[in-house]
Amino acid sequence: MAQTLQEEERPIDEEIANELIALTPESWSAAVLEVTYEPEASGDEGHSHEIYSPEKRSEQIEPSEGLFLATRRLALLFQKHDHQWKRVRYTVEQQEGGSWKYSAAFEY
Repeated sequence: MAQTLQEEERPIDEEIANELIALTPESWSAAVLEVTYEPEASGDEGHSHEIYSPEKRSEQIEPSEGLFLATRRLALLFQKHDHQWKRVRYTVEQQEGGSWKYSAAFEY
């Protein structure tokens, strides 16, 4: 039986969240990744990536190659299911005890 979009998406979401956590400075207790779909004039598809602190921390974080690859797989998965998003926001937050939780919010 074929997997649903949500079933296929979950491991990619977890990979993106784990990569974001790995990139987050130890002094931060939360981070946000915004990926925006930006079609280019040439017909190519592009995605801008911005990582920032919801706590207004000043350190700059550059996305890793692993993060770019995972968000590309996410975009291709949604295209496969004819469900293109305009923006996705991943938020990771450190909980008491040191564990992390994540959420993902899509704009269509």
